[in-house]
Amino acid sequence: MTTGTRRWAQSPPAAATAQGAAGVVVDGVATDILELRATGLPVFARGTSCLTTKRVRSAGSAVNVPVRCGGVQVNPGDWVLGDDNGVIVLSAEAAADVLGQALASDAAEPALLARIAASEPLESVLAI
Repeated sequence: MTTGTRRWAQSPPAAATAQGAAGVVVDGVATDILELRATGLPVFARGTSCLTTKRVRSAGSAVNVPVRCGGVQVNPGDWVLGDDNGVIVLSAEAAADVLGQALASDAAEPALLARIAASEPLESVLAI
């Protein structure tokens, strides 16, 4: 996870993959989008930019330390899950409960959609 007003470009994914990253969350923008997609490493960023990144003097980086990203505290061992809709951070303790609820919700969805398609009133199908 990278924080601050950083940009994420083509070179860092190679380093992230070498460190065992399954994906990257950038609290900033990404560039070199086509090249990033070609790596297959999922990258979630606040947006895109045509400005490139070049390493300038840096205090260095660290692995397995707490960080803040998007105003959220992320600790070593937390689950960071992302898809086209966004990113969520869960503590390891909460992840098991949330995962069970999410799987149950996904399993129930086809039946709900069938009831909606059959014109059943929404107030009897959904909790509205």
